[in-house]
Amino acid sequence: MPINCKSVSVEDVITFFEDDIDGIGKHGGHPRNEGILDSIRQFQNWEFCELTENEFNLLVISDGTRTLIKDKTDLDGFTKKNVEERLEKLQSGEDLDPLIVTELLPEEGPSGASFYIKDGAKRVIAYKIYFENKPYRNVKAYFGKKKI
Repeated sequence: MPINCKSVSVEDVITFFEDDIDGIGKHGGHPRNEGILDSIRQFQNWEFCELTENEFNLLVISDGTRTLIKDKTDLDGFTKKNVEERLEKLQSGEDLDPLIVTELLPEEGPSGASFYIKDGAKRVIAYKIYFENKPYRNVKAYFGKKKI
């Protein structure tokens, strides 16, 4: 289980996604990720937590392949510029925006996986590259569960 968790509301997560990181492009970007809001609402219980190294390595990438981040080697399909910008932030000592992850639904991940990434795949890739040469530091995430 994630560590240092604090309960938050689903509205907090939606505000973070819609406004803080402009996840749907309503602040000058192109409309995108519209289905994520409905996906967030499917999970009634949310916490703001830190992921341990093991949980991070067992995250399921949201690219439809059911691949764990530790096994992700092909970075095609991820905008390299966005990953490079995030990597520069990490190298300068900054943290990236929190991830949005949820417990696994049966169709989302392989056995042994930790959580499914609803939003933050490019941030996860940047962290993965960063952690190849630096010690792991806990990654912040909003964590959703269907039930208590």
